Amino acid sequence: MPFSLIIILLALTTESFATSWYSTAVHSKLEQRPPYLLPFAMAIIKSLVLLGGIYLGSLTSVEVPMFYMTMAYALMFIIGLKMLTEVLRFHPEERIVIIDNLKTMLLVSVAGSFNTFFLGISLGVLKIAPYYPVILTFILTIVLGYLAIVFAVKLGLRPVIRYVNIIAALLIALIALKFFISYFL
Repeated sequence: MPFSLIIILLALTTESFATSWYSTAVHSKLEQRPPYLLPFAMAIIKSLVLLGGIYLGSLTSVEVPMFYMTMAYALMFIIGLKMLTEVLRFHPEERIVIIDNLKTMLLVSVAGSFNTFFLGISLGVLKIAPYYPVILTFILTIVLGYLAIVFAVKLGLRPVIRYVNIIAALLIALIALKFFISYFL
């Protein structure tokens, strides 16, 4: 599952990419300094939340392995669908937040980590070692966040970024569905 895990984590971190892009675009439009600390804050929070989810998932998967494996793939699939519905209902002009202090930055980071927590539970149930996904999530969140800042400063607000999140959500759902089906065959 390592390649699939990389794809899932990359898809999961696209939420941070979109958040950084939209926030930076608004900051640029208002001629304010871009939120350069936002990707770092999101990386720390997302990694810690993922670690907590993996730990909790590994604690709960002790007794009935087949049931828990099935539930882990189902939960991963549901997270993909949840991300997809969030993106389809997303209107950038309604949800963009100006990051003007540390409190707002932390709130935005925590709010963007709920999907990460539940995906972490799935990974924990599947007995994935925590260090690889946590470190990879931290690195991908920082890299994608700073790429988004650079592009947003140059290109401005682009609602088309939502398609990146749609593809990411579909990837998570399809990978989970593939493993769910292959688990029973």
